[in-house]
Amino acid sequence: MFLSTDKELEKDLQFFLQNIVQNKSLHTRWLNTLAFMEHIGSRKIIKSQNSMTLDHFILQHISEEARHAFYFKNLAYKLSPSDCPNFEESYMIKGSSSEDYFQNIDHKAEEELADSPDKKLLNYLYTTWMVEERAIVLYELYNQILKNNKIPFNLNFILREEDHHLKMVIQIIQQKDPDFKERAIRLFKYERVAFTSLVNEWLTILAREEQFCGKTHV
Repeated sequence: MFLSTDKELEKDLQFFLQNIVQNKSLHTRWLNTLAFMEHIGSRKIIKSQNSMTLDHFILQHISEEARHAFYFKNLAYKLSPSDCPNFEESYMIKGSSSEDYFQNIDHKAEEELADSPDKKLLNYLYTTWMVEERAIVLYELYNQILKNNKIPFNLNFILREEDHHLKMVIQIIQQKDPDFKERAIRLFKYERVAFTSLVNEWLTILAREEQFCGKTHV
């Protein structure tokens, strides 16, 4: 696992998630944001690959991302349909910044792989690796908080699928890129900075919402 352990970042995420699940409107918008992020993942794969050369593996990934997006969207809709009619910014928690995170990771991988003969495939694979590695960490934390708060849904099947897909992605990268170790180290350093920035924006929204609601934390 190239994703470095960051206790401070993990603490911030736990604080964010614990407070999100206590507020119905915020929790709905969070689920809607996760649906949007999974949708972006599906859309980016489709846009980045040649339709005529799609193989079983990539097509499976597209379908899984779309299914995860619908799962989160459906949960949001069940919780509070008026808070998630679509993916407009007001119905998410920093949805535009979440999209920027994806785009920045993708562009960094593209820049890193500029001279690679397999750059199109590897760009997709490295971007997937970084995003899914991060998603597993985030979803595991969120899943535990859902359990601790006795919220009647979980992310178990998503975590299983993400883990299975991630292993296959890493295996293909190792076969296709002889420089994968050094390249992964550089890319994951960049990812950490990008994700930390995104978490800080999520926390800013949380603080703003709670101040508006008159909540304070010791």
